[in-house]
Amino acid sequence: MRDTAENKTITENRIVEMIRLLVPKDSDFDMSTITYADIDQLFPLPIQMQLVEKISEVISFDYGKTKEK
Repeated sequence: MRDTAENKTITENRIVEMIRLLVPKDSDFDMSTITYADIDQLFPLPIQMQLVEKISEVISFDYGKTKEK
């Protein structure tokens, strides 16, 4: 049970950090203030995971090759 909670926290933190890499449409918005609760309200978990995957692909062009290994 504890491992599940730890994994959930790690996943949520990873999602938040990846989403913070995006550039907001409103230049006055500070992405460092966004929380997982905000993200979870906007996107279901499968969409969050897709966003993380796509952001990872963009910031690391070898991500797909590394993931396959």
